[in-house]
Amino acid sequence: MIGALYFSQGIPLGVAMEALPTLLRRDGAPLHALAWLPLVGLPWVLKFLWAPQVDNRWRAALGRRRSWILPMQAVVLACLAAVA
Repeated sequence: MIGALYFSQGIPLGVAMEALPTLLRRDGAPLHALAWLPLVGLPWVLKFLWAPQVDNRWRAALGRRRSWILPMQAVVLACLAAVA
């Protein structure tokens, strides 16, 4: 089970680090723009630093998991709106 969770977590990172640069380069993206792509994996690499903070700060009204899931969904929405 844990292996399956890590596998599903690694799929987006693998796509961002392997497939996306190839596709963008094929479509003519400049190399200096592709150099910023490794920053996509930075939150995953630094997870050990921010995970305890997320786990320790929660509101009783929302519950332990919803206290961070709902704000992160808002962050995802804002990122998608910025990209669009």
